[in-house]
Amino acid sequence: MKLVIVLVDAELELAPGGADGPMPVLDAFYHKDAMRSLSESSRRGRGDIVHSTLLLCQGSELNRDGDLRVCVHTRDDRVIEVGRETDVHPNYVRFLQDMGPLLHGVPVDGYRLTAKNLRTLMREIDADLAVALSPSGEDVPLDTVFKGAGDGTVVAMIGAFPEGDFTSPVYELADQKVSLGPVLMRVPEVTARVLRAATKKNEEVC
Repeated sequence: MKLVIVLVDAELELAPGGADGPMPVLDAFYHKDAMRSLSESSRRGRGDIVHSTLLLCQGSELNRDGDLRVCVHTRDDRVIEVGRETDVHPNYVRFLQDMGPLLHGVPVDGYRLTAKNLRTLMREIDADLAVALSPSGEDVPLDTVFKGAGDGTVVAMIGAFPEGDFTSPVYELADQKVSLGPVLMRVPEVTARVLRAATKKNEEVC
């Protein structure tokens, strides 16, 4: 099974002033004064969610085996594709300093930026099974869900924001809406569960 993780509606965007400052990407703590004038400010400036999740994905067994693809879909309908061998910088500030030029359209090794909405991205992926991870989904084991895809491609759509629900049409695009239980989990924990289930399935096939 091949797994595609799409971090949906990720709160990763240029800061006021763009790449000129030491922190080129909006950060809720660093830019707290500027955040007050932004709509939906309680959701925005959370590049840390993307950073921690990418570190987890890139270091996973599934990625090392070549069975993982990762895409970051941002709030303004831009998609960052992360290369399998990309070494995501472990320092958060350095990561944002890589993302700043990228979001400005400057090529950055290991990443590819395109302008497209989630619907277009999902059409291009053309997965055999599309799963939306959501607290309001069906509480069913991921092992069971993934078995339904056979040896095909599964895309897991995971919200990369700190509160609220998807703003993109995730539920329209999903074949199945899955919950991981009654306790609300952070994005990296949800991602870890998805990676573990996909790895387990591939090990069973071998």
